[in-house]
Amino acid sequence: MRIEVTTEGNRLILPKGLRLRSAQRKLTVEIPDDAIETSEPANTAEPACAASSRVSELLSDLHGILGEGYRYVPSGTTDRELLAEALVLG
Repeated sequence: MRIEVTTEGNRLILPKGLRLRSAQRKLTVEIPDDAIETSEPANTAEPACAASSRVSELLSDLHGILGEGYRYVPSGTTDRELLAEALVLG
């Protein structure tokens, strides 16, 4: 079916007496080019180097809090095993 609709803001207004059978439905709409405004979407993703820089800053802050004597030593133990050990010892 081909019908003529009007717009109100960003809504399409159907002619009186017509309504869609379901609340959500995919429709194909033909819109004249002169009726459309487009804008480039803002690039909100951080570049990898910026994210890496933020992580480095955070790690530096954490090391400052922990002090110069702190050294990370990987134990090869999973978090679950560490928690179980802490609960048994505690």
